[in-house]
Amino acid sequence: MIVALALLLVLAAGLPASVGGGGDARRIARAEELALYPVTSLEEGKLAEGRLYAVPLPESDLVVILRPISREEYGSYQVRAVSYEMIEREMLAAATVLPSLDAGQVAGLPASLVGFLRNQVNVLSGFEVFPGLPGSGGKG
Repeated sequence: MIVALALLLVLAAGLPASVGGGGDARRIARAEELALYPVTSLEEGKLAEGRLYAVPLPESDLVVILRPISREEYGSYQVRAVSYEMIEREMLAAATVLPSLDAGQVAGLPASLVGFLRNQVNVLSGFEVFPGLPGSGGKG
């Protein structure tokens, strides 16, 4: 167990600091990648569905674990008959793996943190899950 954790830390330290064009998100290793270490590929230009990313919070030693939102999942949120503000909260809660949040908890987060997390989800997803964010790096 200790060896696997050490390998995970070494792998994370060796990854480029940029995922999807900006930021310090680090892809979480899968077991099959650890078995092939150090010859793992980063799937350049391809953000695979089901991947998890550790994202450090600005000016903090804390990280959150986020996942991308696929275009299909995004579409499933858009057909719901609730306010867009509630949809955005639910999508951000769904993208936040750790700590696990619900839409009500997202509503209680500071606006600057919500903006940062939305931007990170846009970058990881490869398109504008949350439109209108400056410097999101997402592809429309």
